[in-house]
Amino acid sequence: MKMPTILLVDDEPGQRENIRSYLEPRIDCNIVEASNAEEAINFIKNKPCDIMVLDIKMPGPGGSGVDVLEVSKNMPIIALVYTNWDSDHVYKQCMERNVKGFIAKSDSLTVIGEKIVKELKEKNLYFQK
Repeated sequence: MKMPTILLVDDEPGQRENIRSYLEPRIDCNIVEASNAEEAINFIKNKPCDIMVLDIKMPGPGGSGVDVLEVSKNMPIIALVYTNWDSDHVYKQCMERNVKGFIAKSDSLTVIGEKIVKELKEKNLYFQK
């Protein structure tokens, strides 16, 4: 069986590290990180990933998380938006780009882990450590 790849996209290294630290002992997977939209777009264009946990509001090259979603919308990537940005307009933009779910940054790491496990199980890619 193929080990799943999870792409963590956030301009805040601490956020990526918190999620990585939570997931690594619980899920048998490859975890890759991108610190901006440009890195994320380059990654998904060149390498497959199964799940992308994506911040929407990111400064830096390549645009925002919505730009990443635009590139990934026709790819077999499960996109989970991880943000504190509460906007109906952004929500609509995300849903038009096939976002599978939303996670507030204020949610616990358990909530993030549960959503990722649920999606991996649906794709028969969940391997518990």
